[in-house]
Amino acid sequence: IVFRIWAKAVINAAINPITALCRVGNGEIVKNPNLWGVAEKIAVEGQRVMEKMGFQFDAPNEVRKVAEMTANNRSSMLQDIEKGKRTEIDYINGAIVKKGEELGVKCTVNEVLWRLVKGVEHGHH
Repeated sequence: IVFRIWAKAVINAAINPITALCRVGNGEIVKNPNLWGVAEKIAVEGQRVMEKMGFQFDAPNEVRKVAEMTANNRSSMLQDIEKGKRTEIDYINGAIVKKGEELGVKCTVNEVLWRLVKGVEHGHH
């Protein structure tokens, strides 16, 4: 169960904030090399955290698969941002950053996206 929770968090961390900040559907992440470059870095950071926890997880590959399978979807985070609502960013990228700090894994890209989404939320409230 712990593995599944972290795997889902890492996948969502690599998809949701990018779609929310760039206002695009999930499929754009794999179509646009600039967006994929960011998503891949987020995924690798999450994978390193999971590895420190003792889990094996090919995060970039899993993120790509989910983004392709849900290509036409608009993430819940994008929908929340559009409605001016609070997002679940603290429980996704925020959780990865905090766990990374605990385990000595730098999660710089996750932290940047966490702060950017928080900045957008703050602008709405």
